[in-house]
Amino acid sequence: MLSLGVGGRYKIQHPETLQEAYGVHIKGGSAYHRFRSRTSPDVLLPEDLAPTIALSGRASYKAFVSLDLGTPIRIDLPQVPLERASLRVVTNVAETISELCSLTGFGVSLASKTLHAKRPALIPVMDRRAFFGAYLHPAWAPGEEPYWASPLEDVVSIEQALLAVRDDLQRAENGTSWLRLKRPGESRVVAFDKVWWMFAWPSQRRVVGLDAP
Repeated sequence: MLSLGVGGRYKIQHPETLQEAYGVHIKGGSAYHRFRSRTSPDVLLPEDLAPTIALSGRASYKAFVSLDLGTPIRIDLPQVPLERASLRVVTNVAETISELCSLTGFGVSLASKTLHAKRPALIPVMDRRAFFGAYLHPAWAPGEEPYWASPLEDVVSIEQALLAVRDDLQRAENGTSWLRLKRPGESRVVAFDKVWWMFAWPSQRRVVGLDAP
């Protein structure tokens, strides 16, 4: 039986069931993860906001204007999976996200959703609720609604969030499960996002019978 130890607090049983259910029930997220950017992988353009619509990314005209009229944001990051990324690379990712957050219209959530399409194996989707309001929230418990979180936008806070995910992707107890969850063209970061999304939301937990009596 497959399982994933997550955050040092949770044991997710049958993650493959959650992964498959995501593909069936989360239409927007599935479309987002199938998408492959058609713009340069190393520069952010206004049109790079488009994929975030599939995740209810709440991109406003202010974010569009920031990318359209501002200095182009360079993405000087390697095409390396997060589980194999060095601390220096993780810090660089945090700096890139924080730089994007300095632009009007962007927060950590929208920044990560925009950048993920450029580095889908390196940058996780850092949703305000499922990620910051459940995965990283010390008061959240499985079966509860994720909290509304206001993530900090400084480099150190973002780096710590990224390292938490990297730890789970590297965790020895998860090795076999990550191998079994591997899908063609899909990174470990994407598999994590799908499994955690289904685990975090009560409505999705009911779909797969996690909270059945």
